[in-house]
Amino acid sequence: MPRTVPFDAAPSTLPILQLRCALIIGALVDLLGAIKFAFFPAGTLAEMQLPPGGAFWPRYAAVFLVVLAILYCVTAINPARSLANIGVAIVGRTLGMAFYMVFALVTPGTQRLVVVLSVANLVFAGWYFIALGPSGRQQLYAALRPPESTS
Repeated sequence: MPRTVPFDAAPSTLPILQLRCALIIGALVDLLGAIKFAFFPAGTLAEMQLPPGGAFWPRYAAVFLVVLAILYCVTAINPARSLANIGVAIVGRTLGMAFYMVFALVTPGTQRLVVVLSVANLVFAGWYFIALGPSGRQQLYAALRPPESTS
């Protein structure tokens, strides 16, 4: 019978404190965006030089940002247990960076804030990736590999 590892056992090679800090700061940034979109939707849209379109979509985006912040905080509790979430955060931040950058490039007169958001997402994706370190990246890749066939 294969040996099992306790679910809460954290590999000692994973930089838990650095991952927690990166995830919590990322959550705080997302919460700041959520507050702006939820309580100041018109001002936030104007600041980003986006056309006003009512309060529904900015507030909907705020809900999404709150959910992301919660996901980051839950992952920060035990990064080793939620290693796949860190991989998702890296991909999500990279996609966010690409979205904002493409938007800035194809939209004339785009506010600098969109470029700042693009760079912020790139910084967080890089921070999460670097914080994992080589050992954490190997563990992440191993966790995402399909199980080997036993037959």
